[in-house]
Amino acid sequence: MSALKGTEEKMIKKIILFPFWLLHRIIVWGRNYLFDKGFIRIDKVESKVVSIGNISFGGTGKTPLVIHLARILTEQDYKVAILLRGYRGTASTRDPFIVSDGRTIFSPVKECGDEAIVIAESVKVPVIIGKKRILSARLAMEKFKSDFILLDDGFQHRGIHRDVDIVLITPLDNMELFPCGNLREPLSSLRRASMVCVTKGNLEDINTEVKKNIDTLDTYQIDYYISSWKSGNRILGAEEIYGEKVIIASGIGKFDFFIAQVAAMGAIVLQCISYPDHYAFTEKDISKLQQIAQKKGAGRIVITEKDEVKLRAIKHLDERYWIAVLSVAIEREGDFLNNIRKT
Repeated sequence: MSALKGTEEKMIKKIILFPFWLLHRIIVWGRNYLFDKGFIRIDKVESKVVSIGNISFGGTGKTPLVIHLARILTEQDYKVAILLRGYRGTASTRDPFIVSDGRTIFSPVKECGDEAIVIAESVKVPVIIGKKRILSARLAMEKFKSDFILLDDGFQHRGIHRDVDIVLITPLDNMELFPCGNLREPLSSLRRASMVCVTKGNLEDINTEVKKNIDTLDTYQIDYYISSWKSGNRILGAEEIYGEKVIIASGIGKFDFFIAQVAAMGAIVLQCISYPDHYAFTEKDISKLQQIAQKKGAGRIVITEKDEVKLRAIKHLDERYWIAVLSVAIEREGDFLNNIRKT
């Protein structure tokens, strides 16, 4: 009976949302049509441009992959610059803005957003934010003579030509178009991609409709794992979470996936506190977290690097806070990298 009621509620919700779904679909279709037919100009730069994006709203793991690729390319002596919007930062609507030149970080997290700071601290390459990626790319060429430009969350930013278009998908997403589901674009948009990466799940878990749209594309499996913890001035091994009593708090997409990762490592999870993605923490939030930890008897407050850069801007984080450091494992990584370099 409850299952039937749930189905009826879903149908009612879809009926109510249908006009908004239809409007969103028309807008997306119209915009893509104008790009496809050349009515909206697509500009090119001399650097090789690699976009890492998705067709859903958040939580597929774009930023860790961008960092991973940037590290590999710089180790191979390529000059790399990373461009992103600077979501939720106060400077994101301005002209291109250099967050880091690869040596010095010039901008606070409030100005440029959490992802820009995480990237700038994780890999020593120029990081530029700006609404128009083509202007940011020209700035990267002018100032840094970049060989590779990586676009974080670039799939929908079609005004700049890209040599490689990597799209991340996860079986955790509701594969229906917004607002009925989690998709920014219809699944047919996947055909624009050069390569598809399945994250936070397996290809076998992806539904049939998705597979129809990626069957001619190079497809790779990507796994994300917690490789270490930052706590105060210390770097701790991933295994040291085992047996620790923790609360988990974060403002990220796919929070449940993060919880499952921590729990699978043997932590004793006493409470989980979810905030909206890119949440702007306050001193009150920090005080409440610490009160909850004390009340629950948790010795550790587990957060992500995206949370850390915002929390520490408000208050020094002591050794109760354990920050998860993510690493990336790409299936057939050599083949994956060759496809990027040779294009």
